[in-house]
Amino acid sequence: MALLTGFIGAEAADFRSRTAAGLEASPADVHIDRTANVNPVRRANSLEHEWESVGQCVFTDDILSGPYSSLPAYTVAVEVEADKKNPGFYRIVDLYGANNPYAEAFTDIKMADEALRYICINATDPDNVIIEPSPLGLVYTGNNEEYFVASQSWYETTGEVSSSFIDSYGYRGKMVNNIITFGTNALWISTPTLDKTGNGWNTNRNGGFRLVLPGGTDYTTAIGTNSWCPDDYGRVVVAVMAGDDVASARLQVTRVGAPDPTDADFAQAQSLQPNQGFYFTLLQDSKPNERYTLFARSYDADGAKVGEAKHYVYASDNTQWIKLGAKAVFTDNIVSNVYSDINLGEYELDVEVDPSTPGRYRLVNPYATAPYNVSTADIHGVHPHYIYLDCTDPDCVVLEEAPLGMLTTNDGAMRVTSDAAMMLAEGKTKEDIKAERAGGVMKFNIITFPVTAGIYVGFNTEGTKLWLANYEEDSYGNHIAGSLKIDLRDAIAASVSSVEADDNSAPEYFSLQGIRVSHPAQDGFYIVKRGNNVTKIYNR
Repeated sequence: MALLTGFIGAEAADFRSRTAAGLEASPADVHIDRTANVNPVRRANSLEHEWESVGQCVFTDDILSGPYSSLPAYTVAVEVEADKKNPGFYRIVDLYGANNPYAEAFTDIKMADEALRYICINATDPDNVIIEPSPLGLVYTGNNEEYFVASQSWYETTGEVSSSFIDSYGYRGKMVNNIITFGTNALWISTPTLDKTGNGWNTNRNGGFRLVLPGGTDYTTAIGTNSWCPDDYGRVVVAVMAGDDVASARLQVTRVGAPDPTDADFAQAQSLQPNQGFYFTLLQDSKPNERYTLFARSYDADGAKVGEAKHYVYASDNTQWIKLGAKAVFTDNIVSNVYSDINLGEYELDVEVDPSTPGRYRLVNPYATAPYNVSTADIHGVHPHYIYLDCTDPDCVVLEEAPLGMLTTNDGAMRVTSDAAMMLAEGKTKEDIKAERAGGVMKFNIITFPVTAGIYVGFNTEGTKLWLANYEEDSYGNHIAGSLKIDLRDAIAASVSSVEADDNSAPEYFSLQGIRVSHPAQDGFYIVKRGNNVTKIYNR
């Protein structure tokens, strides 16, 4: 009982539109129109079922974590029925009924009737398991209607979201070795009235949903790390997290751009004990913020491969940047765009310039003091984190990929990237980026991003998946430019600190936007780089 104490009071803590973070190319695919007033709970399939019990099964419940964000996933024994007429259909019997070990916590929100409720699961396609809209027997006190749960993938069957939306976020449920799982936020909880307008809660926030059917063998494989980047000693704490039926695991690490490890590479790797953490250190010649990929494979008792996973880690950046004499003004629409109940607004940050590349800036610890009760500076260490901005071409500002140093209780640590950064990683040029309007713009030393410049934020618990950020929706559901803005006017106008002087070197001149010039040709401020000495001058 103690597990759920007090969670009822947290209802609607993270209420948001189900498609608020859609990656659709067409706004029409994002906007959901339910003007037909069809009750989604009544739109289940029309097959004739003949149910029989398969007995008690182990179930990890993470359904209510959407409207009740403080509710953790918990494991419980549930009765499950299978459909004799239609193999692959299952249903969980009365999950929140009297036999639930925490039934007392649901007393105030229980429906008055005593009818059984069923969570209906269509696992006929093991690579696309669907939960049909299923009433839960619990009441949303905001409108006194009964909650229902459905998988995000169910809305693909109605044509209300596209397959690209489901695939982009990994929202397809899976059944592997008689175990049904769904990824983080792959479920949707709402009420009939709310759902008609596309409103409700993304749920399975902890990625915990897990139903072990009879005969299930648990080959779950995941990588557990302390974060996206090493600790203060340059170490990465890592473990291959694996299910009970995994006998051993192996790990391989590659640098960004390197080919994925082969079977022969894994054969030469040391065998690891699953679920047992260890340290490893990234290569000493790592570039600042260089990305590494951790690949894990798990094996059964006979040595056969049964699972694999991967995760990114970013090398520390210990290079010497120059702190500008005034702060930047940052208007967040990265984290704030992903969470409807976070509005960090506008605040000041330290900003530094790269002495080796004038025009390249970084914002220091952008979310270390973010005023939100589930976000803190990343707990894996006290080293700083940055938002990197390549402004060497003011018509093509690149927000670089990097860890953000922020975590939330349910979604874990965050990293950010952008369309422009991903295009550069694919070998495209800044001219390509400008042609697609995929970069930001620096004008009068203020950086903004058009709607076509995709900015993304991803979470530790979501592996390599990303959520679209920095956009707004107009009244028609169209995407328009978001409010993300970095104001560098005061920072650039302030004197640039110098580092080690080398007066014997020939000077190099740059505009304040980082564009190299042969010599200052007109009135205004310029950056002068002489060896390792960087200063700012006013030419008149």
